[in-house]
Amino acid sequence: MNRVFSAWRVTRRLGIRQGAAASAAPSWIFVSHTASPGGAELALSRYLLRSELRNKKLLTLESGSTWSGLNDSDVEIMAPLDASIWSRVRLLVQALRGESCQVVVANSMRAALYSAICCPRSSILIYWVRDGLSESSVSRVGLLLTKLITMRRVDACIANSQWTARSVHAVKPGIPMRVVPSPCGIEASFPLSDEMEWDRFRSAEVRILFLGRISHWKGVHVAIETVKILNEAASDCVYSLDIAGAALFGEDEYFAAIQELVAGNDNVRLLGHVDQVAELLRGYDALFHCSLIPEPFGQVIVQGMSAGLAVFATRGGGPDEIINDGVDGVLVQAGDSAALAERVLELFSRPDRVRVLRHAANRSAGRYSDEVAVREIDSAVRELVHQVNV
Repeated sequence: MNRVFSAWRVTRRLGIRQGAAASAAPSWIFVSHTASPGGAELALSRYLLRSELRNKKLLTLESGSTWSGLNDSDVEIMAPLDASIWSRVRLLVQALRGESCQVVVANSMRAALYSAICCPRSSILIYWVRDGLSESSVSRVGLLLTKLITMRRVDACIANSQWTARSVHAVKPGIPMRVVPSPCGIEASFPLSDEMEWDRFRSAEVRILFLGRISHWKGVHVAIETVKILNEAASDCVYSLDIAGAALFGEDEYFAAIQELVAGNDNVRLLGHVDQVAELLRGYDALFHCSLIPEPFGQVIVQGMSAGLAVFATRGGGPDEIINDGVDGVLVQAGDSAALAERVLELFSRPDRVRVLRHAANRSAGRYSDEVAVREIDSAVRELVHQVNV
């Protein structure tokens, strides 16, 4: 009797008609509400490009260059005919209700909300959680809608870190969950060259990179303040900072404030958004990650470590899981520019320690290669679908 009931539930949940094979392969629909090149969108593009799932579709409510790499792949891209709200709503409803056998994976909080409203009960809805579900990480309105609507409909979750997973379970205890780091755009770890002249740190320039969105919670101003402190304290070395990123989600006021800070500092430059991250990283010695609240994961941290940079990141969230403080990176308290400057001076006063740390960082980053991440995500979504149906 139990076997009969379980088979009926699987058939009903995936919308497979009576008489069809119970093992019929579902359609995998990945939903993104934006095409802005944020971490979630870039990670999804990397994943879809290499995933071995069959019958994959990307439902994007915005067209953009973020998805251009998928044009020659086996991923079917569904995008609205125009930018009007009605075109997007029509596409969303038609796509999510158009097939009887599908698994929907929502790539962001907003995408999960839209999917929760539009998904038929016959579909399995997986929320790929990339933000902590707490008031310190998301807006009160967003968190309330997630609790009242999204999580009541979501069947399972993928979390990008253990910290993110704990925040999800605080909202919905017991929901099926898999923790898999996001694809960061790195290949298997490559050995670093020892050709770099480490003695130059004693008298030349330490080149620092901030890589990320120009957003207040990312702490760009902390990075600028730290470089100012460093140059005031150092007598035989110049510390320079390049900021690579853009204000993507309506933070124009903060971006204007950053522009003012940069205008009065000869050692800081704004580079804007940069597509070729791997090439960019090769030109620096250190990377600053200055988030003021816990970072859910931290793709740029992994990217910097893979390139052999000395990565300085704030404690809390994903960085605590990625970095072994003092071994393959440095962890500091959020918002404390003086403490960050002290750790930078301490490390770069010893070129031999920099060399050891950068090699350790490179080795540690190998755990997060795209090959490993994509394979684990493929396995995770399959396991979650099975678990939901049992």
